[in-house]
Amino acid sequence: MMKLKFIKTRIPLARNIDSAILAELFLVNSVLSILAIRVFLSMTNYPQLGGGDLHIAHMLWGGTLMLTAIFLLIFTIGKPSLYISSIIGGLGFGTFIDELGKFITSDNDYFFRPTIAIIYLLFIALFFIFRYFFVRRPLSPREYLINAGDFLKDIIATEDYDPEDVKKLEYLLINSSANPKLIGLFQQIALVFKSEKTNKQSRYYILKKFLKSEFLKIVHTNKFKDLLNSIFTFRIFFIIGSVLIGLLIYADNKFFNIFSEIGIFEVGLVVSAFITNLIAFLGLYRYKTETVKRLNWFRTSTLFSILFYTFFSFYFNQLSALFGLTLEIFLYYAIDIIISVESKPKNNPLTN
Repeated sequence: MMKLKFIKTRIPLARNIDSAILAELFLVNSVLSILAIRVFLSMTNYPQLGGGDLHIAHMLWGGTLMLTAIFLLIFTIGKPSLYISSIIGGLGFGTFIDELGKFITSDNDYFFRPTIAIIYLLFIALFFIFRYFFVRRPLSPREYLINAGDFLKDIIATEDYDPEDVKKLEYLLINSSANPKLIGLFQQIALVFKSEKTNKQSRYYILKKFLKSEFLKIVHTNKFKDLLNSIFTFRIFFIIGSVLIGLLIYADNKFFNIFSEIGIFEVGLVVSAFITNLIAFLGLYRYKTETVKRLNWFRTSTLFSILFYTFFSFYFNQLSALFGLTLEIFLYYAIDIIISVESKPKNNPLTN
């Protein structure tokens, strides 16, 4: 009797060491495209591209941009195409997903109120998928070696190998645990393209690095840590006010209309706001003298707000929600940085 043999195949997928900035470019451009489209349509009174029964939805332009990004990835080689496709793909995805309301309602309602909240939830999900599954997990030695080979390919393509590239290639090869002979071979190939240039960083990277350093200067001060108590006290009242205003606007400015139709979004807004404020309140008054514990409660409060409260807030008042989201992101990163510094031993030379 003939036995069937099944051949096991393994797809050699490896993560890109630059995936963090590529994902960031994708998400930032997606959000920017949605904001730009919404502002443009509002200012021009929602014009229709086409005539009569013909209407060319901007979802199609989004599909065209995403197709362009795919073509770049398929037909070109090197880091520049990855960066360009991340930007174009992000713009395309934002343009595409902006019309979500039309495709989840029976009457093709672009202005369906929960649309922005659902889009926001989608972006939050993508952010955490990128961050925790592809960025935060350390690369394996095999992935470092593959990235070293990919980087060597870019050096050959640009015919340029400067001091910054030397450091990056050495870092990749050391972490790859590769054979010393292989490491030497990689370095020999790269040295063929050696140049005297010292900086090839993009303007985006330079601007981001500058803003990050200025941000660190602010949040590392004791005054900012003291200011956090005042910020979170203000935040508690701001959230309460935003909830009341959002519900009143939705109820046509009539207070008793708020209770006439209570649905999942009304309940979700109130409950998520209450829990967000409760966590912050515990941080303010239960751990007055324990800095790290208080900061952990503050960080938990901001994370809960980003994941839940802001989602419901976008349904009722998009302008207030946008301002609140900006504040929450700033606070989350500031507190995360302070905790990382406070948690390190005081005698660590790297923190002194």
